[in-house]
Amino acid sequence: MRFATVVNKSGKPDVHLVLVPPQNDASLQKAIKSHRVMMLHQSGPSDFGTVGFENGVAGQILVFPRSLKPFEGTRIVGIRYELLADAPAPHVKPAATAIKPTAKARRKQPTPIPDSPPTEKVVAFRRPPPLSDDHEENQRVMELEAGIGHAMEMLEAGREVAAFNVLKRLV
Repeated sequence: MRFATVVNKSGKPDVHLVLVPPQNDASLQKAIKSHRVMMLHQSGPSDFGTVGFENGVAGQILVFPRSLKPFEGTRIVGIRYELLADAPAPHVKPAATAIKPTAKARRKQPTPIPDSPPTEKVVAFRRPPPLSDDHEENQRVMELEAGIGHAMEMLEAGREVAAFNVLKRLV
């Protein structure tokens, strides 16, 4: 049986996300009892579906709005995933008139931030000294930068102790 035929006769299915054990999922159990569940098996060269729920078998669970009892015992082929997609969101029209803020809200509006800060409040920082001509010092700076980068990668990977050891070795 073709998947499109099943969708035409039983309605557009919803993909069921299993977040709790199937025996504790009330909505899934209700759908199983009313013969509205199909399992999609995504192994091998092509995907196929079977009507009913198979506990312990890997696959996507689809819940249909109407019963799949006429299709029990048949292999459902030609799975068209675009038939599973949610309907597009409805187009919302913008409001005809803009909402005017109340007098209280107008008083509480923040003051605008100037484009450039006033010069009397700018703190001047001293520039770092230029890299020296000393080859050994430049080499040490490059090693520190590489080591710090390596430690950051380890932190991102969740390896805090290894990152700490790299930083400890650098110091």
